[in-house]
Amino acid sequence: EAPSVGITGPSSVLRPEAVTLEPSVTVCDSPLSAGLTWQWTVSAANGASFGSALSGTALQQRSLFVPAGELPSNTTVTFQVVASDGEQQGTSSLGVAVSATPLVAAIVGGARVSRGTTEAIEIDASASYDPDDAEASLSYQWGCTLAHPTGNASGAVDVCTGVGDAAVVVQ
Repeated sequence: EAPSVGITGPSSVLRPEAVTLEPSVTVCDSPLSAGLTWQWTVSAANGASFGSALSGTALQQRSLFVPAGELPSNTTVTFQVVASDGEQQGTSSLGVAVSATPLVAAIVGGARVSRGTTEAIEIDASASYDPDDAEASLSYQWGCTLAHPTGNASGAVDVCTGVGDAAVVVQ
């Protein structure tokens, strides 16, 4: 009887997460692991390539370990394992949805700034980054919110002058 193969692993991950996949094999309803050879294949729905961690002898081990950051984001990666006892073989596949990590928006000096009404405010978001791609070029969209304890909106538009796509909210 051909081995029955299954794969235990996550159905979805974020790109910076490591993944370990464990196959299970049964023959005649009995677990089997000794005397088997293993062959993994890995493919991405978007045709993306993989790093060296997913090549050579790494694909011939029983368990498949994928280091953090090796999988392409925003696609489904299909892992397939073939277990063979030399005479018969069994195959199983597992699709893993790989999501991008949310961008990290960071304002130098903190997210809250307090100044007098005649003082200039400079906001620097250069500490923002894409955790999945350190070389990514980011674009920014700024907004402005006026927090005024009396609810008086006079002068609110002047406070937010020069801010692209500014939204003024009186709190």
